[in-house]
Amino acid sequence: MSTYQYEKISRTIFKSLRGDLSQKDFGSKLGLGFNQWHKFESGQKNIMWNDLYSLAIKLNIPIDETVLKITGGNQFNINEGGEVVLRLWKKFGILQDDKISEYLNISGAKWRRIIGLEQDVELSLVLKILGDFSTMLSFFLDSVCLGKADKSLQDIIKKDQKAVKFEANNPFLCVIESLLESKEYKALSEHSDQFLANCIGVSKGEIRKSLNLLTQNESITVLNKKYVLVSKRIDMESSIEDSAHLAKFWTQMCVQRFNTHDGVPPSRKGWSYRIFPASDSAVLQIRQKIQDFVGALNNIIINDNIEERNQVRVIMLHHFDHHEFCETNKSKKIPKFEN
Repeated sequence: MSTYQYEKISRTIFKSLRGDLSQKDFGSKLGLGFNQWHKFESGQKNIMWNDLYSLAIKLNIPIDETVLKITGGNQFNINEGGEVVLRLWKKFGILQDDKISEYLNISGAKWRRIIGLEQDVELSLVLKILGDFSTMLSFFLDSVCLGKADKSLQDIIKKDQKAVKFEANNPFLCVIESLLESKEYKALSEHSDQFLANCIGVSKGEIRKSLNLLTQNESITVLNKKYVLVSKRIDMESSIEDSAHLAKFWTQMCVQRFNTHDGVPPSRKGWSYRIFPASDSAVLQIRQKIQDFVGALNNIIINDNIEERNQVRVIMLHHFDHHEFCETNKSKKIPKFEN
């Protein structure tokens, strides 16, 4: 979407939060001066991140909780728009520093001031990052509008919620989507079910069924006799249950790698682990390092040479403490190791 469209969404958020009250009455309720609220909705005044944050605090909107769910990591000054942008940039990878300002249609000097935490940012800029580089815009809108979102915002929310549910209910389809982006598939003169079946060791019938599901969900379409992706990324942070369902499936797939005659995966690599005592301070540092790693990983993926992608990689990262043993192991016994 264009910058103008995100500016329009910013105004629509404010209009939705006003509800049935007149602009004058709502402005008075918030302690604003004459005609100040009208300037927000009409576009006479740029809506800044801190404008939304201040409004959220007055209306008891859980904006801190919402932003932390999106960014992950540790607590930070969420009222600082530049800090929010910086966290989102690190989380989703986005683009290299020298390209991001051009994409966001702002000067390099302004971008440096933003990430240097020297100035507030337009709400539309935060929305653009959420909408263009992740699928978390709908979660943000749903959370801050408190169920009052107008139809245009509801359409955005429902579309992304549908995508998250589809991803969770069909966890293996992301492999097929990834193969459609591979160098070998792009080199084919036309689509081949057999090619995809050979890549992942399933029947052509399973491939056809999967492609039909992806087509019905509008995740892929046909272009020049081959399938291409319509949607290339689904972020699962908006639903912990759906995210857990997806993680469980791929964790089980990871375990299956070890079902060989000697208990060692065919690649004889692809895992690492540490079990260790840790202080609260160390845990916080580790969480932040993991968050930084995820952002760096996204950067590598986004800036990878599209024409040279010749494999599908799977990375699973689990981190938890001993208390989960108590909660999940009802027998109070150490799980039996099966060699």
